[in-house]
Amino acid sequence: MISNDFFINDTAQTGSAFVSILTIFDEILTKMNPDALSELFLIGGVEAAKENGDTEIGKWMAADSRGRNVSVTTMSSGDEDAQMPHGVYNISIWNLDSTTYALLVSSFDEYNTTQIIKTLTVS
Repeated sequence: MISNDFFINDTAQTGSAFVSILTIFDEILTKMNPDALSELFLIGGVEAAKENGDTEIGKWMAADSRGRNVSVTTMSSGDEDAQMPHGVYNISIWNLDSTTYALLVSSFDEYNTTQIIKTLTVS
């Protein structure tokens, strides 16, 4: 697996986002249904956050650039700083193509998080 990571900050509002573009090369993982693998990765990320003491406080859906539903889990952390207002953030992961996935951890509001999911593509 290879990943390219970047951060999104907006000085006009509080919050930030971490985006990781993951390319899967593993023979077994590439044979899995991409939606099922996305869900597996999301469950693992949420469970890891819970092990860190964070709490799941909600779930919602957003449409990606292809109009497909993306699961988003909202978490609450005991930590709060300028990049994570009120300690609340969203986690999502979805497939961009058959071997490429996007991981998003966003403390932006639901609208801006949705816009990232809706517009993120690779070519």
